[in-house]
Amino acid sequence: MSSSSPTASPAALSAAEAAAAEAEVSAKLAEFNQGFQAKALQIVYEVLPTKLDSLQLILDKYKERKCDPPCFTKMGAKCNAGVQELIQAIKSELNSLLSLLDPIRQWISLNIPKMSDQKGTSVQVKEDLIDMLHSGKVSAIQLMESMCKYYCARAKLVSKAIKFPLAAEDHKRCIEDLDNKQFFLLLNMITDLKNNYALIYDMCLKNMEKLSRQQESDSYQSMY
Repeated sequence: MSSSSPTASPAALSAAEAAAAEAEVSAKLAEFNQGFQAKALQIVYEVLPTKLDSLQLILDKYKERKCDPPCFTKMGAKCNAGVQELIQAIKSELNSLLSLLDPIRQWISLNIPKMSDQKGTSVQVKEDLIDMLHSGKVSAIQLMESMCKYYCARAKLVSKAIKFPLAAEDHKRCIEDLDNKQFFLLLNMITDLKNNYALIYDMCLKNMEKLSRQQESDSYQSMY
């Protein structure tokens, strides 16, 4: 009677293959998460403090400065130098903000546990901070759109001043008022941007332990 070596059943093979595949995916996700964590922690501990300082320098430079008067020519009006300078500075900061928020948001999202484990305050902290980061991103995009609206409104006024010379003085005053309003709004944008950075920085520092863990054991702890 010949003996044969035992062989695994198809079901056992499928289970083993599934376990191996799950382990491989988990390892890749862990590596992916570590990469986002390293980037996010660098942003929180190194980049955000420098952003607060740089934005304060911009505020200090312009807070006592008045908007430059518009420069009119026979062909219309040149771009307002002071407003243009502020817009370029804010555009640079907004682009930087958009690039900084996503790694932090992704890292926090990856640390949210599966639904069955969501029972503590750490999950609530993470979700609140994710919402804050998303709102910051939306606000940055809206601010960029508002700058385009300023250019369009100013271009229409300049065009009307050329097209209707009898009302040119009124249009010129409108242009000057528009420039002053935009200059004031831009300074407020910088203040809001600085405050948003400060809030995100503060929230991350106060809740770093909760943000870094995937499960919450101290469900009675407060958020702050």
